Amino acid sequence: MDIEELENKLPPHIYQKLINSKLDSTKSILLKNKSEIKEITKLASKDVEFLLELALRVQLPRIYGGLEKGAVYICTEDPFPSKRLKQLTKSIASISPELNFEDNIFVEHVIDFEQLRFCLYVKLQKLICNVDIGIIIIDSITGVFRSFNEDRNYQSRSEDFQTIARKLYEYSGEHKIAIICTNQVSDNLETGEVNPCLGLAWSNWVTSRFCISRSFNRLTRTFKVIFAPHLPCCSCNFLIRENGADRLID
Repeated sequence: MDIEELENKLPPHIYQKLINSKLDSTKSILLKNKSEIKEITKLASKDVEFLLELALRVQLPRIYGGLEKGAVYICTEDPFPSKRLKQLTKSIASISPELNFEDNIFVEHVIDFEQLRFCLYVKLQKLICNVDIGIIIIDSITGVFRSFNEDRNYQSRSEDFQTIARKLYEYSGEHKIAIICTNQVSDNLETGEVNPCLGLAWSNWVTSRFCISRSFNRLTRTFKVIFAPHLPCCSCNFLIRENGADRLID
């Protein structure tokens, strides 16, 4: 089957990625390994910058909207974007030049559930006893649970969700720490809807859900409130510039 025959069967952004990859048939897709497929189909997105800004702004004095606290950034798939962090730090440093922003972001890399559990239950427990943490970011929660090679035990995975979520709720309740977990999405080819990964077993632990999206070939991104107990369902548009996110006034 030629790639062009998939135009009406795939979401537009995925189809365009395949066209741009210069593959000529579906057979050529099957010959690609996992990392190559991921490189072909992933969106060229800078939405990780939104997370970096949270990690920086939580450190600001309260008069500037911060909490005067540090941040924990847990990576599960891609390397930590340290180069971009340095660029954003230069921009935000003018607000509070006395702060050493990079020293107050504690980065951890994990690749599976056991490493994440050890990080949350042991490493962070010790850190929080010595450092005032205002936000914990996990980017992304999907990375430690989704497996391409092993048979999935959904009952065991649901218990793993509970183990992680309970500890995060504990940190949030006892230490007043904001918890941000990014999640990947998948396209439903039948309905055309975009659904979060990990299903209801993880969704049941989520108290607020937000979505950052971007139309193909557009620089404008949309931040949308899907549901939250304290916010109406609304949205706003923004751009990613060299100095960070910049809201667009309608």
